[in-house]
Amino acid sequence: MRWLLLLLSILIPCQAGAQRSVENIHREVLDNGLTLIVAEDRSAPRVAVHLWYRVGSVEDPLGRSGFAHLFEHLMFRGSENAPDDYWADMRRIGATDTNAGTAPDRTTYFQTVPTGALEYVLWREADRMAALTPTVTQKTLNSERAVVENELRQNRSGPAGSVWTRISAATYPDHPYARDTLGEIEELAEAGLEEVRAFHRRYYTPANAILVLAGDVAPARARELVERHFGSIPSGERVAGAVEWPAPLSGARRDVVADAVPSPRIFRVWNLPGYGSPEAIDLGLFGNVLRQRLEAAAGDSALVTTASAYVIEQGLSSQIVIDATSAEGTQSNDVEAWISRQTELAIAHMSDARIVAAAAKRRANLLARMERLGGFGGRADTIASSEGFNGDPTAWRFRLARYAEPEADAVRAAARNWVGANHYTLVFEPSVSLSNQAITRPVAPPPIGETASFVPPDPVTTKLAGGAILSIVERSGDLARLALILPGAERGDIRAGVREVALAALLDQRSAEGASVREALNALGATLTLEEHPEAVVALLQAPSDAFLAAAPILIRAIDLGGVGPETFAASLAGVRGKVSEQQANVLSLPSHLVPELYGRQAASSETLANVESTDLQEMSACWRGPGLHAIYVGPDPADMTAPLRADLESHGAGHPSNCSVEYPKLEGSEGIAVGMPGSQALILAALPLPPVGAPDSEGLEAALSVLTENTTGRLDRILRVERGLTYGIRTTVSHRTAERLLTIEVPVSEENAGEARAIVERELQRIAQEPIEDHELRIANASLSAQREANWQTGDRAALALAHSFLDGGGFTIGQANADQVRRSAARYLVHPPTWIMAGPAR
Repeated sequence: MRWLLLLLSILIPCQAGAQRSVENIHREVLDNGLTLIVAEDRSAPRVAVHLWYRVGSVEDPLGRSGFAHLFEHLMFRGSENAPDDYWADMRRIGATDTNAGTAPDRTTYFQTVPTGALEYVLWREADRMAALTPTVTQKTLNSERAVVENELRQNRSGPAGSVWTRISAATYPDHPYARDTLGEIEELAEAGLEEVRAFHRRYYTPANAILVLAGDVAPARARELVERHFGSIPSGERVAGAVEWPAPLSGARRDVVADAVPSPRIFRVWNLPGYGSPEAIDLGLFGNVLRQRLEAAAGDSALVTTASAYVIEQGLSSQIVIDATSAEGTQSNDVEAWISRQTELAIAHMSDARIVAAAAKRRANLLARMERLGGFGGRADTIASSEGFNGDPTAWRFRLARYAEPEADAVRAAARNWVGANHYTLVFEPSVSLSNQAITRPVAPPPIGETASFVPPDPVTTKLAGGAILSIVERSGDLARLALILPGAERGDIRAGVREVALAALLDQRSAEGASVREALNALGATLTLEEHPEAVVALLQAPSDAFLAAAPILIRAIDLGGVGPETFAASLAGVRGKVSEQQANVLSLPSHLVPELYGRQAASSETLANVESTDLQEMSACWRGPGLHAIYVGPDPADMTAPLRADLESHGAGHPSNCSVEYPKLEGSEGIAVGMPGSQALILAALPLPPVGAPDSEGLEAALSVLTENTTGRLDRILRVERGLTYGIRTTVSHRTAERLLTIEVPVSEENAGEARAIVERELQRIAQEPIEDHELRIANASLSAQREANWQTGDRAALALAHSFLDGGGFTIGQANADQVRRSAARYLVHPPTWIMAGPAR
């Protein structure tokens, strides 16, 4: 998978009452060259296990691009002494955040596990380091090559899908980054089995690896377990590692490509210094300043509908990328000139205040992401990145300190030095088509030990004077969260899309502080995330604790939409129109966009958005401020933090506005939808009604869905992805509402495989209701569901969302485990009905 942003910093997470530490990081190197880093944190009985290998697409052999990425897949297919599927095994032991990632400079594998399962996971990681190649057979290789082929087609099939392949080649000529990390299927198809095995033997060795353990383990115990399972693996040869090679472009270059974009889309790229350097960190701050200027200017411009900027930070060289979509009827040359002008203005008018605000935003975002132990961008990942790129597991502290006290002059100087005329511009113009070793370590699996049980905290809930509801969960730390459940369904009529426009206007409107709500929150280092659900919106505010009391009132008052004038309304409407056009042009997003039509309602389109008026936004605001308004606070010092907010909250929650809810008809018997799209990629979506939470015979439904649809381990994923090689993976969602819910299963496939994939989904829905569930399937499902519920409480933002989803579902948290009879009854009652289909692509 592609890593676009490396989010760096550190924060040791805590549960309520626990204290944090960022000092206890222990580093040592074993005799065989394995680097072991332990970040002890006893606040929760879990450990993140993160294994970084110094191998990425830079090491792909000539003519064999994609080898490093291929191993990201092969490493999950079992090893000599642990032949079972790795994904399923991790779910069985209660692991979360299990995944892997390939970048130009490294490949990483990680999971977060209960403390009692730590040794078992180390045994499995050691076995796939030392003894993977016996299980890499021609059949396995062919199977994973098919999965990679589906991944490549899925990533590159949509409008502008070739962007990263083109940017890599154009911006890094004669450079190790010139090849796309995902590789080319034609080159992988020619690779022989022994070539693949030799690649593993060369790069997957102790001397070429960094192992980070973050969480509930002491350094001495960690050393004992790691020495036991990794110590006897032969060292191997260490890869030299990244040496900074920023490769600034020599001048301006421009390419134009015809593609199935609804309107011209322009990318502009500059090469920058490598990971962790002072200039790279400062240019990241400039990237934030530039993004804010572009987004604000796009709202006032007739030339573009959307524009943004971001920094991709990598070992040898980083990049800053601008991505802009032209308004209908505009010429790409005019938009390119607009980009140049906005970039020049961003550099020329980069005030100290803007730089400080950008640093506060980055610091807050990184604190939030580093609250969790594992996963992409988590604490273990950050420590491994610091060691791998900078040779020091505590190098993140320099970055954190630079964000805390940004050097404005240095930021301006870096922007002037690196962001000039030496850029690459890529224009997509509209078109009708798409462009083994000896082992003396233990080979038997160790037993899985006991781990302390988890009980989620109970929120303290009160009804305020105005009718709004306030729920509180105390959680110590440097971050505070406020989730607002804003009642109100999308209209789904001739004004479909009004809720999306209202949400855009919520952020674009002027706040009492004079800036837009988005800018006012950014200046405080606060982040606002919006989730749309059938009958409500969840607005999640996250801010540093010392800025929360300034940020929260901005959000609460913003739901009045009182700062939405004619210009803000027009800009928000244009932005949503552009977003909807992009969804309709992309085969991978169109089916989910069309789900309302299954119920006989309208999906947002340019036609329905043309009917939206500013008075419609006020009606939506009245819904948000109505009786269903529910505020959820998760953070420290709840009495002090929530008392000042009560007056604002109590002014809402009263009245009974109309048009806030929608009666959904029964989905059964609904006709399907088929839409023709260009290219070879298709996506089929199966929709099936589910009962409300707590309905009769639904006790085993969650486990049944896990057995059937769980990513990487469910029956559908195993058959469609691993056994048949029809897809890169499936996506499953269940809506949150108190009435009938909706299950959707999305399967991206090639044109010729759509029919077979549909038949498999329909067959497996019937089979899970008619045939007994295997014992190992039920164990994996129950363990996985328990781990996911616990993971929802490891960080404050996930806790706030878990509470919001529970309130939307009208039920509490399920803690128990389902038995086979419950699973069978639930499946037989609710999953046997034929699904309704939405199919997009050449196969209709």
